[in-house]
Amino acid sequence: MKARGSPASRARSIALTADIGGLKTSLDSERTKAADLKASGSRDEEERRSLVTAISARDASIADLQRRLDQAQLMAANVRVELERTRSSAVNDQASLVEARVKVQELYSQLAEKSSALDREREMLTAGRDVPRTDVRPQSSHRRRVRHRSKRQDPPLFWENFSHRR
Repeated sequence: MKARGSPASRARSIALTADIGGLKTSLDSERTKAADLKASGSRDEEERRSLVTAISARDASIADLQRRLDQAQLMAANVRVELERTRSSAVNDQASLVEARVKVQELYSQLAEKSSALDREREMLTAGRDVPRTDVRPQSSHRRRVRHRSKRQDPPLFWENFSHRR
């Protein structure tokens, strides 16, 4: 039996003690790394949740913007249709206005002709000539003429209403 303290066993014991110390240091280092990884994993999980929330909010915002864009495009289409209606109406109104102007011009010409005829009639009457009177308003057959005992007066002629324009 060998004694417990032989130099080979001591060297071996020192080597084993050194190995155990190195393994403990390595174990502590690995435990620290594992704790750091666990903390990092927790931070990463929080960051992932935050990113998922941000992505969900962004997707909701995109959906809302798309809905508003669709509404704006629909409104723009409605405005275009209304604009075309308005343009068409404006063209029709313009045509009606031109037509009305032509009619006014025709009526003005007729009035000028009748006014000229009235002026000629007045001139002839003042010159002492008797010119038969032509009424602008024909007498209707259903109206009776009432004779007054005093001087008979016919209703004024149409153009007599415009005699103040001279």
